[in-house]
Amino acid sequence: MNSLLFFLLLTLPLVNSLNLLGLASIFVVFDSMEKARAYHCAMYEAYVSSEVAFKLPVEINAITFHTSAKRIFALSKCDLHFYTPAKSGRRGYELENVAKRISRKPVQQLKVVDDADFLLTLSDQVLSLHSLTFPFPVKAIVRVKGVTAFTAHVDKKNKDFYITVASKRKFTILKWKDDDFVEQIAFKRDGKLSEVLVPNLCKEWLITIYSIVFFQLSNCDLPIPTDNPLIITWSRRCLCYAIRDSYNLIGMTYNSETQAWSGENTKLFPVGDVPCILDISERKLVGFTRGDMVTLRSSSVGEKLHGTSPTLSQDVKFTGTLLAVVQNKNATINCMHNETQVVLSHVIPVNDGPYLVGLLPKGIVEIRSISPSYLIQTITLGKAVMLAPALSGQVCVASAFDVWLLDSHSNLRKNVNHLVNERHFDLAVQLADCGKLFNESEKVEIKSQSALNLFNQRKFEDAFKLHAEIKTNVISVLSLFPDLLPEKFTAHHSPNARDLAENEKKRAMLALSVYLAEARTQLAFSLEQHNKAKNGEKNGILLSKEDHDRAKTELQIVDTTLLQCYLKIRPMLVDSLLRLNNNSCSFEDAETMLRDAKQLRSLFILYETRRKHTMALSLLKEQAALAPNSDPFFHGIEPTVEYLQTLGNSHLDSIFEYAKWVLAVNPKDGLSIFTGDETSDLARNLDRDRVLDFLEEECIQAVIPYLEHVIYRWEDESPRLHEALLEYYARKVKELLKEYTHAFHDEAPLINTSFTDENVIRAGDEEGDLGAYRRAMLKFLHKSLSYSPNKILVQLNHYAFCEERALILGRLKKHEEALSIYTGVLHDIKAAEEYCRLYYNASDPIDSQVYLHLVRAFVSPSDPQLGTAVLVSPDADLPVPTPNIPQAIKVLSQHADKMDAVGRTEHRRNIDM
Repeated sequence: MNSLLFFLLLTLPLVNSLNLLGLASIFVVFDSMEKARAYHCAMYEAYVSSEVAFKLPVEINAITFHTSAKRIFALSKCDLHFYTPAKSGRRGYELENVAKRISRKPVQQLKVVDDADFLLTLSDQVLSLHSLTFPFPVKAIVRVKGVTAFTAHVDKKNKDFYITVASKRKFTILKWKDDDFVEQIAFKRDGKLSEVLVPNLCKEWLITIYSIVFFQLSNCDLPIPTDNPLIITWSRRCLCYAIRDSYNLIGMTYNSETQAWSGENTKLFPVGDVPCILDISERKLVGFTRGDMVTLRSSSVGEKLHGTSPTLSQDVKFTGTLLAVVQNKNATINCMHNETQVVLSHVIPVNDGPYLVGLLPKGIVEIRSISPSYLIQTITLGKAVMLAPALSGQVCVASAFDVWLLDSHSNLRKNVNHLVNERHFDLAVQLADCGKLFNESEKVEIKSQSALNLFNQRKFEDAFKLHAEIKTNVISVLSLFPDLLPEKFTAHHSPNARDLAENEKKRAMLALSVYLAEARTQLAFSLEQHNKAKNGEKNGILLSKEDHDRAKTELQIVDTTLLQCYLKIRPMLVDSLLRLNNNSCSFEDAETMLRDAKQLRSLFILYETRRKHTMALSLLKEQAALAPNSDPFFHGIEPTVEYLQTLGNSHLDSIFEYAKWVLAVNPKDGLSIFTGDETSDLARNLDRDRVLDFLEEECIQAVIPYLEHVIYRWEDESPRLHEALLEYYARKVKELLKEYTHAFHDEAPLINTSFTDENVIRAGDEEGDLGAYRRAMLKFLHKSLSYSPNKILVQLNHYAFCEERALILGRLKKHEEALSIYTGVLHDIKAAEEYCRLYYNASDPIDSQVYLHLVRAFVSPSDPQLGTAVLVSPDADLPVPTPNIPQAIKVLSQHADKMDAVGRTEHRRNIDM
């Protein structure tokens, strides 16, 4: 085309009258010539024809092929001729035998079911099943009247054989069982399920549609045809049929809620002169002939093909009206020849292939590729009127008196090489996959070239799908994007990238990201299986050291490159990639990329998932300080608190380091770093002595709440922590007492400065924090058994701690001193009696004397300034203690049984005196 354009430019001054419209027309012509050149270059000799039978003495009405036995059946009215491969090393086929009168009336439809070893014949609307052993006797007759069309299928999993029959505007599915057909389901005019004749199959049964798709029909509602179907074919979950004026398709869908199948009938388009339906299941296609073309449609219910309408997808146009058509390698073809009223129904070949072979008038056989659609070859075979697929790569052709076999094997390698040289890689790949002529390495090489060619044609998705199929080395694929490949790998792979426009580069990276996501899934799974096997788990697959190291390297490259792609085209997926537990991005490269892209939240996720705790915490602190000019994710102390709560005792130094600024901002929230939540044991397992030391140094106000949480919530019984809590209670009370004394100096006397009932303020009755802390302290002294009373007594050397010292003296069994505080200082008789009730123990020599001590305190009270019972204020006005004889008598009368006789008698004598 370039030479033609050059010629046009040279002659342009000579054609002054050429207007713009004329110039556009010339360009269209040149463009058509260019397309025709490519069209012509795709043509080659795909098939070589050979004679099977020539100038037969009888007229042939139909042909079909018995694949497993490699036999060609030629039907002549009621007689069946069959040909087998020639013996003695000769090529071609020879007549084996003739089965006379396999049917009383002329056969209209003939079908060999290889997987079931049956021959089906339709004659005078009666469907018969024959054995495939000569002379092909009838084994059963289908008990359905008025059969107009049928199709057959075998479940390759369990070998069940089914036929679908069209009769009297009704579809019936039958199963071969116990040498007979039994009705499974019938779709009548009301579209409902008919009565099932076999009780043990009445609930559900399995139908295999040409061994491609399986589905259950336990409840079904299927539309009925408006006329008697002439042709029926299953294609995946679609029942395709032709009536006199149109093709129709019933798409089956399954409702999981009702557990029922339903079908929706779609009227497609008018039939052509020769109605024909092709099932091309491996391509998820079904084809319908219309005049000189085959219209291909998706056979997947609800799917669109190539982004077009779900009804029509593409056409393969022939050069003349089609009389018959086959799709070589893997297709089921049902067609009807209007002129002879002979319906040809063919078997299912094994493999898929790239061709549609069509029969045109005057014996012209035309071979076209499906995708892309090219005219490949034209063969003229005199007066040929019938086609049938044979073995993979072979097609049977017949006229009224001749049979030919078209074979593609002999030229297969030459044709593949021709297509590769012409850069028709897509077709070359399809041909190479057809047979066993090419080994896997040769196929991979062709597909690799095809993938590169697709990339050059900007068909990026197709290119990467092909790379995934042949498992191309990931680094080789990434060499198409040298800017994305890590530097240490670029030296080993020559760059293959093409200069792409910005929009094309974006499309390429989108396709690459999909490819890399699938690649990483496979690599991660392989490594996971290796780890399972290494740990002795079942179902693991152990890799060699070389394969393991290669997989780890490739996964790192894939994840790093995928991160680059996502940052450029799909930033919303970056965090999801980084959070994968098997993410293998190069840490240094990922950190640089995320900082350059200012994706600080994603950078934090990288630090978090790689357990770079110091880096993560530094980032949180740094960004929190920049608020409100930073990402709201980093604002406040909550992110840091939550992160620190996820660290355990092994990271205690880091916790201390970054808890400092949090405690300085908010001691209460900062404390939660060390108390955690109820769902995690990480905070519970921190070294509590070290935490206490840290809080004492950095945040003294958090010490008491921490110790209370540890002791009351976690039930810690460590003496050090119990004694520390009492110590801090005492410190707090002393501190608050100073404020309390100053505030109420003129209104009320200090506690213990005047020992009269009116002036004593009991511990815990003070207002505000002082009362709260004293109540907490008294409660703890009552409850705790883990502190040392002697140590705590030293801590309570302040004159105000009367009740507290009394409790501790009781723990030390110094009952006389404790009771002297209740009776002589606090004047709380009820508290003194409660004290005795609490500590009295008849079996203990000291505790059994507690009531005697109480009587003594009333009869002979001691001086408060003597001993260590209570420390008094320097300004205290201490009264002289006086006996309380009535109270002593009361105790003696109520608790005489709790005192020994000697002590009781002595105190009575003292009272009488």
